Amino acid sequence: MYLDGNNKTIYNLTVENGAGLISSGVSGVIENLHLKNIIGNSACGIVYANKGIIRNCSVEGNISFATRRNNEGGNYDSDAGGIAADNNSEGIIENCYFSGTVCGTYNVAGIVGYNRGNIRNCYVDALITGSGTGIANFAGNNNSKTSVEKCYSKKMPVKSLVI
Repeated sequence: MYLDGNNKTIYNLTVENGAGLISSGVSGVIENLHLKNIIGNSACGIVYANKGIIRNCSVEGNISFATRRNNEGGNYDSDAGGIAADNNSEGIIENCYFSGTVCGTYNVAGIVGYNRGNIRNCYVDALITGSGTGIANFAGNNNSKTSVEKCYSKKMPVKSLVI
């Protein structure tokens, strides 16, 4: 898949399916895409599971996602991130920006909830809250074989008792 947003902005996106603009895993490139005023019950802004490259993208809005039952084996999903919920081992997120709030349970962050890939040159200006573990600015849960490089955050995440 290749999606070039041509630096256009999608305004006032309401997400109710829990999985952002693109609800399935994406292999390929998503670039130059901007979402502004995103609201609803969403685990992320752009894509649920990134298996490719997301670059030069931004999301502004409110990501709020409570734990839900996963269709694969009855496990629970809880990852929530401003850009993606999950960044697979092949995934790269670079030159991206998130502004707003991210609220969830476990693995909650401004860029990606669960990171198994690489994050580079990203910026977060967000209030990030969660009731469990893995509450962070860039990656809520960062696998040991991954990297977060040259990223900047304006605020510190907050772990709350109740969401």
